[in-house]
Amino acid sequence: MAIKHILARIDGSPADIAVLDYALMVAAKLSAHVDVLHCRFAPADATRLTSFKPKAGAGLDALVAEYANEAALRARDHFDRWLRANELIEGEAAPAGCVFCWRELVGWESDLLAAAARLTDLTIMAKPDRATVAGALALETALFESHRPVLMVPEGPRADLFYRPIIAWNGSLEASQAIKSALPLLAASQDAVEVFAVDEPRRDADPHALLGYLHWHGLVAALTPRSDAPGIGDALLWQARARRSGLIVMGAYTHGHVRQMLFGGVTRQVIEQATQPVLMAH
Repeated sequence: MAIKHILARIDGSPADIAVLDYALMVAAKLSAHVDVLHCRFAPADATRLTSFKPKAGAGLDALVAEYANEAALRARDHFDRWLRANELIEGEAAPAGCVFCWRELVGWESDLLAAAARLTDLTIMAKPDRATVAGALALETALFESHRPVLMVPEGPRADLFYRPIIAWNGSLEASQAIKSALPLLAASQDAVEVFAVDEPRRDADPHALLGYLHWHGLVAALTPRSDAPGIGDALLWQARARRSGLIVMGAYTHGHVRQMLFGGVTRQVIEQATQPVLMAH
């Protein structure tokens, strides 16, 4: 699958710049179009957040409207400043062939984001902030409601997405979907693709079969030896750091979403602790 249309979600937070930087990194390499999406919360949807007495509705609507307007203004300002800093013009093709366009929708973000993400090749969004729930909800919406790949990116120094990407392979359908979605990025990588294989009961996770599959796509891939880290998540993150991998590719919630949210799991650990971008699919 080619990546020709990218959805970059921004919310008015400082992480917007990282999302835009990584969107440019992908779009410039693959000559893709990028819709920069901001979902403005509608005051009328406040009733979906909590139950409150009708007489409190007007006051709550005003607070919600003020918050939504401020977030929308910040998001647009971040985009405009970023365009100028990168000498780009909205709606016009850059020398690399990529185009960035602004898109603002009003309503319940879960509904809007799901619908938009279903008609894109890749959704890029920031690593969720632990202090709020909006980012985590948006990430889960994009993963579970669109069935399209999601590239989660952190703030901080920008990693090179195309340097020594590492695949977490456990033989699951989700991991297979992530690999298929990541092929355009893997094909543009500068070095061999690393495969971090995990043996799991009741799954055929033959890493050599995956190496053969990648070979048929013209990719040079090699198995990554397991570290002495006690858990799968720790070992994967350690290998990614040790090899300075610019990208982790993995299936999301391969053991079930509810179970991992309650008891933890590799997906949850990687989302919380990864310091490089992570491409996930479910």
